[in-house]
Amino acid sequence: MTPLPTTATPGSAPLFVLGHHAAHQMAGIINRLPSLRGRLEAHFIAPDGDIDAILAQPACRILPTVQLCWEQADVGNATAKAEFRNRLPRHCSVARFPSPRLTALWPFHHPDPSLIREPQLELQRYRFVDRLADRLADGALDDDLLALAYDRMAKEQNSDLGGILAADLAAMRRTDDACDVKVADFIEHNFKRQRLFAAPPFPTGTVARHVLDQLLARVPWLSEDCLDLVRRDLDFLLTGYVDRRDELPVHPIVARHFGLAWWSPAIRYRWHGNRWTFEEYLLDYVQRRRYLR
Repeated sequence: MTPLPTTATPGSAPLFVLGHHAAHQMAGIINRLPSLRGRLEAHFIAPDGDIDAILAQPACRILPTVQLCWEQADVGNATAKAEFRNRLPRHCSVARFPSPRLTALWPFHHPDPSLIREPQLELQRYRFVDRLADRLADGALDDDLLALAYDRMAKEQNSDLGGILAADLAAMRRTDDACDVKVADFIEHNFKRQRLFAAPPFPTGTVARHVLDQLLARVPWLSEDCLDLVRRDLDFLLTGYVDRRDELPVHPIVARHFGLAWWSPAIRYRWHGNRWTFEEYLLDYVQRRRYLR
């Protein structure tokens, strides 16, 4: 991840954003908004390890002066995070935001329990295993038949996509209950017409925008006029933004079931430097999984 500033600009209020990828994403967005220059400067803090590991991060050099702390509620070492909150200055305001996760768009995927690392690749190319495609990797079908076979298998699954979505939203609402920022209703009302996730644990900039709107509204010295300028900057920065993460393709059957307005049969997904359709992704996945076995 790209390092963020660890010293505050004169006149700007220092802000800690404590969490994993979503926190780093939001800290980067804050520091790129012209309307917040001289008013707010974000410093990313990773909440992993014990309290000494957290305090050893360069950003913690300004701990005595920090005025705001935004905490990604459901990630990191809970005990160390609680102790970190106790180390914050008394004047520091804390707000918690959730880590939304949506699995309903990818009902056949799950994390790879084998954690296989591919030769000559720093990270495994396929973080999410597709259980249907893995069955195809066990066989010897020609490439031109793989997509047809996958479609048939997907139709035979009779997956309760509505039930999976309901479970996703229920889990998000449970997390919302422990947070100052809420996301479940927004995701329920918008996931069909807007692209809200690049993969199950990776929200796009649209979700980050919704979270930032709520967090910035809690900053007492930002006037409504200033917030209007911030929203304008966010619109400019985040329109079409899906983050730097690779995008896990959505199967056409799933897209049509939910009536995704942002999806089309010709949509291409970023995957390790490629721009692939679902079928192109599927062929590469099956071939690579065969190679790894």
